[in-house]
Amino acid sequence: MTTRHRPATTPGSAPTMLVRAGQPEGADHRRDPVGEVGCTWHERIGAPIERVSDAISLDALLAHLPGVRADVALAATSASVILEWRWGPLHRVIPGHAALRQARPPEHLLLVVNLPGLALEYRYTADLIRVAADATNLRSESRLRCAHRYLRRCRTLLGAAAEDHARAVAATVTRQAESRYQASLRLTVPEEQCSQAGE
Repeated sequence: MTTRHRPATTPGSAPTMLVRAGQPEGADHRRDPVGEVGCTWHERIGAPIERVSDAISLDALLAHLPGVRADVALAATSASVILEWRWGPLHRVIPGHAALRQARPPEHLLLVVNLPGLALEYRYTADLIRVAADATNLRSESRLRCAHRYLRRCRTLLGAAAEDHARAVAATVTRQAESRYQASLRLTVPEEQCSQAGE
């Protein structure tokens, strides 16, 4: 069974703009040169940690970023990306770069996406915790930083993008890991049956 939980970044609120270090509370965020939003997502997955780790690839992570296209080679850890940004009648194609780093595979990984044309950096961190032979806890954190003079003011838009990505990745990883694990169980023939068949 899958259990989903997303604690708000502040009590009783949606993802919010974070106050930068050294900036007094109540400061005007519209004048803040760097806007940052983020959220965390918790998921319990009914599959071994190795199955869950296998389901978290660079291709799978980038597939859930809205408007982003990437050509990812098999087992690649970095890729060039293109963001198609539409804002009303405006349409821009913005190049960027993505990298997947696994510090302690399979327990920890970090995705970093940079879009210099929007002065935007997105960091997605996933920590996997083995809770049983067939159960894994996924804790992910999304952090989006933007210094673009217009886009950084769109707190709702940035917060929704970070949250939607974390939720979509968790759902996809859960579905793939659990289905592949269940399929492997169905294909496994107990030794007792094999010995009986030989008799």
